[in-house]
Amino acid sequence: MDARIILKRLLSPRLANGHPWVYDNEIERIEGDITPGDTVDVFSFSRQWIGRGYVNPNSKIVARILTRRNERIDRDFFFKRIAEAIDYRNAITPRSTVRRLVFGEGDDLSGLIIDRLEDVFVFQFNTAGMHRFRSEIIDAVRERFPEGFFYDKSDPIALAKEQVTPLNGWIGREFPEPFSVSYQGLRFSVSPSEGQKTGIYIDQLENAVIAASLCFPAGKVVWDVFSNSGNFGLRMLQNGAKRVAFVDQSATAIADCRENLRLNALSGASFHEGNAFDILRAWEESNEKADIIVLDPPSFTKSRSSKGNALRGYKEINLRALKALRRGGYLVSASCSQAVSRQEFEMMMYSAATDVGARLRLVYRGGQPADHPVVLNIFETDYLKFYIFEKLS
Repeated sequence: MDARIILKRLLSPRLANGHPWVYDNEIERIEGDITPGDTVDVFSFSRQWIGRGYVNPNSKIVARILTRRNERIDRDFFFKRIAEAIDYRNAITPRSTVRRLVFGEGDDLSGLIIDRLEDVFVFQFNTAGMHRFRSEIIDAVRERFPEGFFYDKSDPIALAKEQVTPLNGWIGREFPEPFSVSYQGLRFSVSPSEGQKTGIYIDQLENAVIAASLCFPAGKVVWDVFSNSGNFGLRMLQNGAKRVAFVDQSATAIADCRENLRLNALSGASFHEGNAFDILRAWEESNEKADIIVLDPPSFTKSRSSKGNALRGYKEINLRALKALRRGGYLVSASCSQAVSRQEFEMMMYSAATDVGARLRLVYRGGQPADHPVVLNIFETDYLKFYIFEKLS
């Protein structure tokens, strides 16, 4: 008998409305033998068929639904679904060669991330089910990009939770590392084997272009805090900033900033390796001031259970930035913590501004680019909050 998941009597509205995740506490029973990555059908308590996906009894998310149509999940399925994802990108960003090709749940492929970095394609098979279909997925991308180079950068922490051994590294032909990619006139050094995520944070490239418009007229002093490889600060130097201070705790990130500065023949940078909270506190005590401060920290929480601590961290870092910002200056603040909602983030900003006696004018409210599509039925796809505020008084 094919494996079946029978849900509890009270069907979650989240599942009924199209969310793909089936948690262990939503399951009445599992019928048939299953191993991680197997295809499974999901039924309501009354035996109404809901959808088909893959299963992993070792995970809190026991099943991830891939389709609500009566279709086989096989090689043809992945070829079709990945082709649809690529065609969508070609429609919205037809000339871009640095973009996300597949965004997990946003493309109905839960557990799969694929980034295009010009000629290199970086894969993350972050669940047992996607790892099971690894070869089919690679072949589907190779069919569209036969001259491409492929790298597996699956998240080892995610796969450890799934009890899957990663197969990270070049898939077939290798491409010399590091290499550089170009996005709207700025070049970035990339090394999938060494860099974070897939080698570069694609989701903030477009927002950095937007923020760089703040550098007119030329001569602004900018602090790029949690700079990583320097996306925001480099873009601002390119657009007329007088000086940019890059701040990051990672020595690798600072080295990447220096290399990207060299690649783009830019000057006016200083580099500060250390804890961003401590560095901002020290600059506040010495009365240092900036015209633009960018805060793009890593996620402060992965779950709602620690959301309170995350909001306190966001408040502290934004409060210190507001104290150091000149009147009329701009605070560029972001959060990639999916567990923190937009409303919660904006209330945190209001609280920070109140504590320092400042008024903030909202200049821009945004999020992730269109190649990271948001599906309204799946709240987790809407993870990036991005704001520009002007400090009025």
